[in-house]
Amino acid sequence: MATELPRRRRAPADGNCSNPPSPQGPRASRTILDTPRRTKLLADARAYAGKMPRKELFKIHNVAERTGYQILKEGTMRRGPGVHNRGRKRILKDHQCAAIEAVEDANFFFAASSHYRIAKDIGLANGSERAIQRNMTDFGVGTYRAQQKKWLPEYSIKARNLWAFEHRYHNQEDFKKYRWCDESHFATGLA
Repeated sequence: MATELPRRRRAPADGNCSNPPSPQGPRASRTILDTPRRTKLLADARAYAGKMPRKELFKIHNVAERTGYQILKEGTMRRGPGVHNRGRKRILKDHQCAAIEAVEDANFFFAASSHYRIAKDIGLANGSERAIQRNMTDFGVGTYRAQQKKWLPEYSIKARNLWAFEHRYHNQEDFKKYRWCDESHFATGLA
């Protein structure tokens, strides 16, 4: 026969408790909304000011009342002061990116290799190749790659030159083949 253990009764809410209530209120919740939702809420709050109750506006945007009032009180689309990006922290500092750029400018051998290899050679590679590449792009150093062209036989080169020579003058009819657009791209003769 199993013995039953007596269940403990919960103390009443208004009874004496060993932990006195804190003089401070509970911590504010750090509910963070993304910038697009904040932007839409602020825009609609301005558009429907006085026409719609705020509680209804918060329900439409699926935002808690407390968070909604906090967003309206702040009045900014950003979460915090000085936050310009929401991505990861940069691996390379500005002076490290400048050092990599200086090494690339100093020697053509280094300029022809990747940013990661240079960072590794000078002892700054503390991240992946992709992360270093992204940091250098954010710093303003672009990466360019020469386009690879397929080999053309001699008769193809001559045929292209002949076509370019025959079409070197513009005719009125040539401009009727184009549709109007914001940008125009003109091709010149191939050399």
